[in-house]
Amino acid sequence: MGDQSTPETMSVCATAAEGAGLESIWVVDHIAIPPDDADGSNGRYVDPLVSLAWLAGVTQRISLGVGVLILPYRP
Repeated sequence: MGDQSTPETMSVCATAAEGAGLESIWVVDHIAIPPDDADGSNGRYVDPLVSLAWLAGVTQRISLGVGVLILPYRP
């Protein structure tokens, strides 16, 4: 979340994790965003399913998962 949540940053982190031999990368959904957090993140929260699709495209072996997924947000 926040300004650092860009495709480029996610790619760098994911490939570094894979290169370091980590087994998995997990993403999460957000059910509620506290009012005081909106300023810190500039309102930027990435969608977990879109994030997984992106990460799948830039990695080869590392497992990907969702820790929290709020299904009612996705009809």
